[in-house]
Amino acid sequence: MTEYTVKVRKAILLQTTPFCITDLICRLNQKGLKNTGIILNVLNELFNAGIVKYDKVATRLDGREIYAFYIE
Repeated sequence: MTEYTVKVRKAILLQTTPFCITDLICRLNQKGLKNTGIILNVLNELFNAGIVKYDKVATRLDGREIYAFYIE
């Protein structure tokens, strides 16, 4: 695992609020991590390992459900 991949992995694991893929990419870009391909690969690895989950995180007032990734 490269040093860059380790930084991306740590940055994803430090997320304290639910996120969609676009949010995650923007958040990591602000930290100088701009390689979208690596970000998506690491997210996929963490998801497949069961560390990152994707599920309903809230319900809007109009009854629509909001789904997002989150760290368990």
